[in-house]
Amino acid sequence: MCLIVASAFVVQRFDLPVLRFLEGYWHPWLRPLRRWLIAKEAKRSQRISDRWQTLKQLDKQSQKFANFNFSQLTDQQKKEVIDFILQQHNQLHSNEKRLQKLTNQELKQRLDKLRSEIKDELISLDLQQHYLPLHDQLMPTRLGNILRAAEQRPLKKYGLDAIVC
Repeated sequence: MCLIVASAFVVQRFDLPVLRFLEGYWHPWLRPLRRWLIAKEAKRSQRISDRWQTLKQLDKQSQKFANFNFSQLTDQQKKEVIDFILQQHNQLHSNEKRLQKLTNQELKQRLDKLRSEIKDELISLDLQQHYLPLHDQLMPTRLGNILRAAEQRPLKKYGLDAIVC
């Protein structure tokens, strides 16, 4: 019983300093490391944002093909679909002949699979962006960024500052 009380006291005594350290609130002598980690998180955030923008444009482009009647594709439409698939998979032109031999239904299946992959990655990136704070509010650790984003969410949504409330 005494051991449980003692361990609870120790944990209670150090939980806030440990949490603050894990969030990224560090002593001044760790500022160079903090700046370096924030720059690294900023690059990660930018990479996620750029990839999301690219995929959003690809999704918009692929919407055009959803309206095609794949049972009666013209040669021009088939070429557009093949070019789009090749562009997304970054395949060599040697595969273009293989894609030309696909039936219209097989081509539609390839396009649907590609569109599904784009949507899945968009959802994943959207979730990652959900846990990132504003660019000028980044913290050096992922935990710090998740908590900072959670603090900012009520401000964005309702105009309430979670820190003050």
